[in-house]
Amino acid sequence: MLLGNEESEPGELAPHPYWYAHVIGIFHVYARYLGSDSHNQASQCIDFLWVHWFCRDSNHKSGWVACQLHQIGFYDANEVRADAFGFIDPAQVIRGVHVILGFTHGSTGNLLPPSIARQPHDGGMDYSWYYVNQFVDCDMFMQFCGSGIGHKTT
Repeated sequence: MLLGNEESEPGELAPHPYWYAHVIGIFHVYARYLGSDSHNQASQCIDFLWVHWFCRDSNHKSGWVACQLHQIGFYDANEVRADAFGFIDPAQVIRGVHVILGFTHGSTGNLLPPSIARQPHDGGMDYSWYYVNQFVDCDMFMQFCGSGIGHKTT
């Protein structure tokens, strides 16, 4: 879960404050700048996460007013989209989020061709939709209420 910067969607009272991603891998590299003014510059360790982005279902009314959990699903990687996968700085991550599988919506293998982004035990399938469990613990609840110290007001 990361802080988002979305604009309000039509019919929405306020924009959704968070972005969601599934972490595929955690990596670090040692890099060194080799430009003209880089003599004696030491290597620097750079940490990053490789993620598969979730998108929110804009047709699903959710949040406090609707009394529904937010519904998210993976971007379709078969479309020409540059944003289905990405790399992020681990410092941008607020916390891990608990998602509930949307069993009633079924599963699909159409969103992603065979890929190393899936675990072998997934059988090449993803659930069509997931729900963000904002009630999993007190801290997550306060993230969505916006009333706690250091939490973004929603």
